[in-house]
Amino acid sequence: MPKEKANNIRVGWVIEVKKNKYIVLNTRTVKPGKGGAFMQIEMRGLINGLKNNHSFRTDEIVEKLAIEELRHQYLYKEGGAYIFMNMIDYDQLSLGKEILKGKEIFLEEGIEIEISFINGVPISVLFPKTLVCEITEADPAIKGSTITATGKMATLSNGIKLVVPTFISPGDKIVVNTDSLEYIERSK
Repeated sequence: MPKEKANNIRVGWVIEVKKNKYIVLNTRTVKPGKGGAFMQIEMRGLINGLKNNHSFRTDEIVEKLAIEELRHQYLYKEGGAYIFMNMIDYDQLSLGKEILKGKEIFLEEGIEIEISFINGVPISVLFPKTLVCEITEADPAIKGSTITATGKMATLSNGIKLVVPTFISPGDKIVVNTDSLEYIERSK
């Protein structure tokens, strides 16, 4: 692992502090009136996702970790594990529910995701920003409701419930934001 001086830390780096891995969100050099300058670093834990602020002396040495991001395709679920295939060398990888952080509900056979690794160990999963999902159930449209901007409740094929426009009906395919779980548009 490369070692870097704290005054070289940049946003987006992954560093190791006290055996924990963090992604750097913001850096600021502080020059107090008395004493030496230091770096104020805002970072987020890769494992727990919690924000943390840490101060480093500018000459302090930190461990910079190299992240490898690889495209994987979801294959199937086996017990409590989710099985993915590396799109380059076709190796299979088993991941637990905790690394998927609640987004496992979007896993359908064939979906491609980005998995980040540090030293061969998976640390995070990045789902596509949007996915096309099918409506299985939807409240009936109320006559004359097209004038108002209200929506109606609908259930997707993966069980997610969300508000959709009144013109959406069962069988329609829609585009859903995977972060906010909101309707974006009808799929073309």
